[in-house]
Amino acid sequence: GITSIGLKTVSVKEGYEQVKVTYEKILEVGKTERVFVIQGSHAPSAALENLPIDFIEKIHITQKQKTIILDGITSEKGLSVFKNMTLRELQSHYGRLTVVYVLPDKYLDFDAEIFVFQNSVIIIQPVAGKSLIIQDMNTARALKMLIEFMKQHAEKVDLNAYINELIKKTN
Repeated sequence: GITSIGLKTVSVKEGYEQVKVTYEKILEVGKTERVFVIQGSHAPSAALENLPIDFIEKIHITQKQKTIILDGITSEKGLSVFKNMTLRELQSHYGRLTVVYVLPDKYLDFDAEIFVFQNSVIIIQPVAGKSLIIQDMNTARALKMLIEFMKQHAEKVDLNAYINELIKKTN
């Protein structure tokens, strides 16, 4: 990885197997820990297209068991992905501790999911099949502050209520 003064490590992973390993790294946080997220508008559909449903379900089960809190920003397009999900996919997403804020698509027009937790930043590009892992306190802190700013200008959505309504329509 790249190292410089103040920047601990940067590593790049390529290919979907490595992307899956990177998603699993996020789940290494402690119980009830908060993971901050910025989700580009192209990322949710690309992740669903490129990652097996069994893998996504495994991630969700672990998130629920460890009561990891995802606290983040998505786009209108990102939220609309749920409308095209199968009942199985909706049930997998339902019940996670997730705080969601929605911004207009034009502000999140990119292929990446940015996860910030502890002193780490993980950027996953589902379309490209790449991920970047940055271990640096200052970078993590800066992104957490940007996320807090973005939340002030976004609409809060009760994701579980939203998914529950979609489940009712599917049944």
